[in-house]
Order: sequence, then C-alpha cells, then structure tokens
Amino acid sequence: MKIDLPPLICDYLCHKALADRRPAYMRLDPAGTVLAAGGDLTNYRAEPLPTGVPVSAVFDFMEGLLPLEDDACHLACLQPQAGACIDVHIIPASSGYWLLLLDTSADERRLQEMQQKAHELALLRETQARRLSGKADGTADAALFAPPFEPAGERKDIVVIAVGLRWVDATDPAAAPAAYLEQLDLLRRRLAAHFQAQAGVLYRQSGDFLMVLYGLIPSPTTKEEQALNALLPILHDTRCQGSGKHLSCGTKLRPALGMASGPAIVGLDDAPGAARLQVVGTPLQVAVELQRQAAPGQMLLDRATFENADGLQNRFRPLPGNEARGETHLYTYRRMPRT
Repeated sequence: MKIDLPPLICDYLCHKALADRRPAYMRLDPAGTVLAAGGDLTNYRAEPLPTGVPVSAVFDFMEGLLPLEDDACHLACLQPQAGACIDVHIIPASSGYWLLLLDTSADERRLQEMQQKAHELALLRETQARRLSGKADGTADAALFAPPFEPAGERKDIVVIAVGLRWVDATDPAAAPAAYLEQLDLLRRRLAAHFQAQAGVLYRQSGDFLMVLYGLIPSPTTKEEQALNALLPILHDTRCQGSGKHLSCGTKLRPALGMASGPAIVGLDDAPGAARLQVVGTPLQVAVELQRQAAPGQMLLDRATFENADGLQNRFRPLPGNEARGETHLYTYRRMPRT
C-alpha cells in the first residue's frame, strides 16, 4: 500500500525511524556483486568496502539468497560475525538489488531484558507455589514470598483440580505392590512438579490422590484458563506416545481428573516450621466427586469453570445427566481428531 505524504513529512518520519538504526546500504547487480555502498558501514565492519566483490564475501548470510524468488526479502535480528544484531532488507530494483542494513541491537537487548524478567517472574511464581505447598526454602526472603492472601483467613475464588491415579492394566496391582508403588510415586512426582511449574499450589498429596489449587498465585489470565492450560498436556498424554516429555510415560497409571471453581476460605496454619495452607469450601468437595466419576484419562469440570474458560470452551462438550453435589451441568474434554 502506497502512502501519499508530503516530502517534508516523509523526511521527518524517515529521520525519526532511522535515527538510532545506523543504516547502511549496498547497491548490487543481479548476480549479487557490490556496485556501490554507503551509510554507517563501519558499524557492520564492512568498511573499507571494495566494489566488484560478491556481497556473500562481505556477509555470509547472503550466500545463496540471490536471485530472489519473492518481490522482497526481510531477514530479522541476524547476528553475523560483525557482532551487531541487524535487520536485513533486500529490495529488488530494475537492474539488481538494494541491500539495506539496520542495527537492532537496542531492540534485541530490550527483548532479552523482557525475557529475563518473564523468566524471573516464572521462577518467583514457581517458588511461591512450592512454598504454599509446604516446601518452604529456609533461605528465601519471607517478605518476598509472602502469601497473596491474609494468613489468618480470607475468602477467595479458586479453581480446584482433583487428580486420582488409576491403574489401567488388567493385572491386579496388589499382585505386584512394589512395582505399583514405584510407578505411583513416579507419576505423582511428575504431576506435582508439572503443576507447581505452572503456578499451581499442591494442596494435598497422598497415596493415589493429588489436589492442586489455582487462583492463589497472580496470573495474567483467568484462574480457569491458567488451570486448563496446565491440564492440556496431561490430557494429551493418556496414550503415552513419543518421548519422555510425556508425564505418564513408563507407568500403567493414568490420571482421572475433576475440576471445580468457586469461593473458599483460605488461610495458613501457624504450626512450627513451614507454613501450611488451609482451604475449606464447596469447590474442594465437588472436584473430589468429579474425579471419582471420571474414567482414567478423562476430565470432568463443573459449569462455573466452563463459563470462565473463555477461549478454551471449544475444547469441552457437555455431559447431560451427570450430577455431583447438585451440579447438573458437567463438561468433559473434547479430543481433537488426529491428522
């Protein structure tokens, strides 16, 4: 799209856009030989630049790019041997090409800083989740990892995930108790670590049962979306295909999942040692009941959770006729057809 602007405006916008970009350019013939060059070539360690040499001898990323198959080419955030992070634009002309180089090192540094901040935030959330799960780090700053609710007790809307680990093999697990307990411990550890890495708070962990809470650790998404996004890799894992990234790999156990949301009373017990979380409310009872109804590899969720799932609602379908403590509208995961 061509924008019709007065020359003065175009010059002003060009100056503002390129002031910190240290532009440089090269004029190339159809074969990629340098005919002329200008701009801040020193920034790209391309000065002095003799004409008549192949551009690939100056910048190895140009090897094999010419002639272009498209009308133009944009290579973003390259880091050639020159050291600077650059954007490269190859623009076809009537008798060859123009090569435009723009320095994006400042943008790359800002992006790295943002990624580092995001990584630090993720670690903070995981550490706080582990602390609320009763695994406090004695070296952690207590103020930094203070619970995001009143320790004496506070009413909060939460999402509760109940996980029952079911034996899916026809063999009776009692026939091999050592193997059964080993696999149970393996899968429980994997699931606990997965939920905590996704900012879930591990509330209960005993035998073949886990309970995880969402809505206690701040998140940019709704607590329902946060919990469902943590569950999707588990739901995709029921047949254990592929690599060791799958949580259930190596076991004959599969999780049966129940999810419910609503208000609960949340507080901390001041027992000696690590602070222990105390939660009381109907969502806990409903999630346990739904987990009992679910088959291995299946998840059931209540209507309150479904209604707040936003963009993930299309991944679930209603199950009419199911009831759990007054809940008459339940939903289950809709498996997508394989392609």
